[in-house]
Amino acid sequence: MQTYSVTFIKGSYFDRKQERILGIDGERITQTVVKKKGQNKQLPPVSIKEVTDAYVHEDKPTYFTVEFRDKPSVYEAQTPNIAREIVGKIQHLLAIIRRQSK
Repeated sequence: MQTYSVTFIKGSYFDRKQERILGIDGERITQTVVKKKGQNKQLPPVSIKEVTDAYVHEDKPTYFTVEFRDKPSVYEAQTPNIAREIVGKIQHLLAIIRRQSK
């Protein structure tokens, strides 16, 4: 599983941020909330099948969105290259799933 340190943008576009570790493997996306006091919280994994799209923001190239079926989630990567890598990996997995479902 490849993991990335990202910032989750909570609420309306830029008002609150939360550090997370995003993990991506062939079947799911995992998220761990990084807490300052050392008690990280593992969120329930989400199947890659629940993702409908992923894209990098043109106006802010370190920002990317992962659209889950229930809602989009906006994240900030450390660099534009990392944002593109994460989105590319998710889009690749989505393409595999779409081919398998035909």
